[in-house]
Amino acid sequence: MRFFLDPADLHLASLRDFLAMGAETVYDSETALVLHAHGIYYGAGDCDECEEYRNSLMALCVDSAATERMVAAGDFDDVTPVFQYVYNGVLPEEQRGNFEFRALTEAYVPFLVEHYSHPSATIRHMSERVHDGWMLGAFRGEQCMGFAGLHEEGAIGMLNILPEYRRQGLATALLLELVRRLMLAGRVPYTHVYSSNVVSMALQEKLGFVRAEHAVTWLCKHDAYTNSRLK
Repeated sequence: MRFFLDPADLHLASLRDFLAMGAETVYDSETALVLHAHGIYYGAGDCDECEEYRNSLMALCVDSAATERMVAAGDFDDVTPVFQYVYNGVLPEEQRGNFEFRALTEAYVPFLVEHYSHPSATIRHMSERVHDGWMLGAFRGEQCMGFAGLHEEGAIGMLNILPEYRRQGLATALLLELVRRLMLAGRVPYTHVYSSNVVSMALQEKLGFVRAEHAVTWLCKHDAYTNSRLK
C-alpha cells in the first residue's frame, strides 16, 4: 500500500483522503490497491485484477492502463475522465467578512435540492451530504447566500452561490473555509473538474490547487445513479 500513498503524487491524493475518511482496503498487492466506502471504489495500479472492483457500480481509477483494459472488456458503461486538483498551499486563514459559515442541517435539504442543479440533487442524496457534516453555508443573518460541500467520495464541490449574491467573493471564501477545515481534520483537500469547465479550473488554480499531470477516470455502470444517488 505504501507505494500508492506517496504524498508527492497528486494522482494518489484522493486515495490518501479516502483512507483518512475511513475507507476499507478490499485489495492490496504489490501492483494494485483498491479502497471502498459509501458504495464507491477507488483503484490504483492494476486494480482491474480485483473482481469486486470490476463488478462495482461506481469507481474511480487513477491508472490509465487499467482504465483502458476495463473499458475494452466492457466492464463499465459510462467513462468520465476528470482533472484532479489538489490543494498544495499553506493552511488558509479563517475566512471573515460580512457573513458567517454554518454547517447545514436537515432543515436545509429542500433548499439544497432547489438550488443545486445536478441529477444527484435528490432529497436522499442531499440528506446524506448534510449528515456527513461537510455541507457548509454562507449566511448573512438567516439568509443562506450559497453553499459548498464534499461529495460522498470526499472531493470538494457542490458549490452554488445564489444569483443575487454572486461577485462578492463568497465562492472563494466557502472553498477556502472548506480547505481549512479539511486540513485541520487531517484530510487532503482536492476536487474533480470536467475538462470543459474552464471557469472552475481557473478558480482552483487561483486558490492554490495544483492539477495532477494526467486525468483520473470515473467509471460507472448504467444503473449507478439509480442504485445509489437517485433513490
